[in-house]
Amino acid sequence: MKRIHFSFFTVLALAALSFTACKKEDIKDNAPTVRNWTKFLLMGDVEHGKCVPGLGLCLTLEQLDPNNASDFPLDIDEMLAEPYLTSDGRIQFNASIPASRLSPEAENQLLGRRFLDFKNDIPLPEAIVKQAYEDAGVTYDGQQVTIKRGVYDASATENHDAAGNLVSIELCYNGSGWSICITIEF
Repeated sequence: MKRIHFSFFTVLALAALSFTACKKEDIKDNAPTVRNWTKFLLMGDVEHGKCVPGLGLCLTLEQLDPNNASDFPLDIDEMLAEPYLTSDGRIQFNASIPASRLSPEAENQLLGRRFLDFKNDIPLPEAIVKQAYEDAGVTYDGQQVTIKRGVYDASATENHDAAGNLVSIELCYNGSGWSICITIEF
């Protein structure tokens, strides 16, 4: 009788373990991978945690499945970028926007004046900084990165195709611990 009980409970335990492992595997395989993206609004600034009109950028955190990021609805002057850590320790964002989605004000600011003016300090969300560090395989110890208020001039690079037509202009804004490169596609 002892042997029957022991065998019965052994079979029951093995069945429960294999069922549990199978279920966890299924859940893990079907779960979407969510990544932190930064949505930039050109010609904006941040006051009291909200986007307001300005001559800089307003940054908001968006959590998106990378497979669906290209379907994320963007308005005029909006673009998405994922953060990454450069070899010199800066958080960098590379964003691109078609020229057709630039407002006349943003086009004048980026292509004419070529500067961004931040009225207030903008701390990057911790989730963005942490993701950039983790993606680079670097330990994240709570480092904070802040875009300090001020005027940032753009260094611009014009890229031409083989026929000599303008394809894009890349504008890079660099601060202490961060950089934002915006490619405008024509």
